[in-house]
Amino acid sequence: MAQKKYFRYHRGGFEESMKTMVEVNGLDDIRRIVEDDALIKGYYKNIRIGDGLVDHRCAPFGWGDTSYYVLADFGGYTGQCIGMANFTEE
Repeated sequence: MAQKKYFRYHRGGFEESMKTMVEVNGLDDIRRIVEDDALIKGYYKNIRIGDGLVDHRCAPFGWGDTSYYVLADFGGYTGQCIGMANFTEE
């Protein structure tokens, strides 16, 4: 059985971030969620999943022990972390 896919927003602390965790089907769901939540439609560009890191804090939430950065371009900046995912799409 495949591991469930999750997304969570980047927040000030781990607990705040985990409160935003939602199950997704893939990167397209993350893009939809972020774009729907944005105050300005089209503000976030090039939403993608980047490098991963080991983070055992997430394991008790069914997340696994690896988190991947969810990155976006906005406000003149590129590759800014807006959240985390427990999967990558190549």
